[in-house]
Formats: sequence, structure tokens, C-alpha cells
Amino acid sequence: MDSDLKYQLDKIVDSIDDIKRRNLDDIKRKLEGLDEIKQKLQDIDLREIKDMLRDIKSRLESIEGKIQK
Repeated sequence: MDSDLKYQLDKIVDSIDDIKRRNLDDIKRKLEGLDEIKQKLQDIDLREIKDMLRDIKSRLESIEGKIQK
């Protein structure tokens, strides 16, 4: 009977370990996905900022040209 209890407890522990492993792997995958999304968002923001700065520069150059005339 003791061996049966030990066997059952071992099975329970194995199941718990399996659940932990699966959940940890899933969480790691989700975090990696979030990191990729975060990087893409940062890249988009940087591109938008660069475009805005180019536009500002162009407008300032236009104003400068008009002032010099």
C-alpha cells in the first residue's frame, strides 16, 4: 500500500511539474512576443519622429529662404 501511495504522489508531482513547465514555456513565448511588439512600436515611433523632424527642418529652411530674400 505504501508503494501505491508513493506511486500516486509521484504521478501528482509529475503532473504539477508538467503544468509548471508548460505554463513557463507559454509565458516565455508571450513575453518574447511582447518584446517584439515593443521593439516594432519603438521603431514606428522613431520613424514618425524622424519624418516630423524632416518636415520641421524643411519648413524652417523655407522660412529662412524667405527671410534672406
